[in-house]
Amino acid sequence: MTFLTYLSRFRLCATEVGVYGPEGKWLIEGWGVDPDIVVENLPRATFEGSDAQLDAAIAHLKALIAADPRPVPSPPPYPDLAPPGAPAKP
Repeated sequence: MTFLTYLSRFRLCATEVGVYGPEGKWLIEGWGVDPDIVVENLPRATFEGSDAQLDAAIAHLKALIAADPRPVPSPPPYPDLAPPGAPAKP
């Protein structure tokens, strides 16, 4: 591992070894997960506070919920967290 120290006391670490996954293939750094839905975030819109990726994700999830609504389960009773032998709360 290489360590680089800058004038502002900021330190950067760079790995110099490869990594492979459980399936026996090399993991290529610098490449993430391919998105299911490609959405472009335009720089000007992002600067103005918009987030096209977030908006697309919310719209997609709303469509999934509308297509397959599910009931929200009731919460279970609260657990008794008192130590053993402590008096019960009314």
